[in-house]
Amino acid sequence: MSPVVSVIVPTLNSAGVLARCLEAIRGQEFDGAFELIVADGGSTDETRAIAARYGADVILDNPLRTGEAAKAVGLRRARGEFVAFIDSDNFIVGRDWLRRMVAPFRQAPDLMLTEPLYFHWDRADPPIIRYCALMGINDPLCYYCGNFDRHNHATGRWTGLPVKASDRGDWIAIDLGPGGRIPTLGANGTVYRRSVLEELPPSDYFFDVDVPRRLASSRPRLAAKVKTDILHWYCPRFGDFVRKQRRRIRDYYAFSSRRVGGDFGGSYSRRGLLGFVASTCLVIPAVATSARGFLKRPDPAWFLHWPLCLTTLWIYAAGVLLRPRPERRSG
Repeated sequence: MSPVVSVIVPTLNSAGVLARCLEAIRGQEFDGAFELIVADGGSTDETRAIAARYGADVILDNPLRTGEAAKAVGLRRARGEFVAFIDSDNFIVGRDWLRRMVAPFRQAPDLMLTEPLYFHWDRADPPIIRYCALMGINDPLCYYCGNFDRHNHATGRWTGLPVKASDRGDWIAIDLGPGGRIPTLGANGTVYRRSVLEELPPSDYFFDVDVPRRLASSRPRLAAKVKTDILHWYCPRFGDFVRKQRRRIRDYYAFSSRRVGGDFGGSYSRRGLLGFVASTCLVIPAVATSARGFLKRPDPAWFLHWPLCLTTLWIYAAGVLLRPRPERRSG
């Protein structure tokens, strides 16, 4: 029987998180078949053994090693009507998660993708993970640009961009189209209709947040935010946050210069960037954001906002100053 959903999990030395990720996937109460595809970038730890232990239908080699390349490798192998991209540090919440994520496709035949509305918050989780869940972001700059990854508990909104959306009960329908602002979509537990992805030209890289922009640039599209959670085990320690931000600015320049990522990072508006710099340097606006959030949902993790903004500003500024310069041609 052909699978209804192909679940693609990119890995590279992911032994510390993979068991929890795959256990949640295998625990789904789903009324259709699904296949589990692990695309591995050459792990030297127990990653492949864990994938086999949790019944991965296939473990693929990813010679380019990156998560973006792993998603492209998995997509080429996928056979399902729908494709779910779940990173190894994504833990889906609830045994009905997959069923709820697929249900909107049955209600709206023109639906392109679904993704969870919320980052899961748990008081027992590390502070930075709680902060990201409360803010609905992984990068503080996104808050000022309005392109949150998920629901923001300080503002009560899932995006600060002017988009056309309507509530359909268990999910929010989002109209996308050429020339319009595209909110952050496509990362951390996104499910696509596979026939839509087949419209993209073949590529060795699948840039998750870039794909919706590219698809919506050709004609009107419909996306959905499903009212369910995913726990993103993004940065349990401060050092992890620093490494992720350094990688983010390196990737921005590397992929932009090679023009392999289309609009990679293009949603960082100039106005948002200026607001981020001003709020961070003046301190009080950033602290006020934390205070407003704390009053709505008390958690000391809100007050990581200014320190993480300052860290991000420092890393990004250094990345801009130290970025490789294009060579000048003589003559």
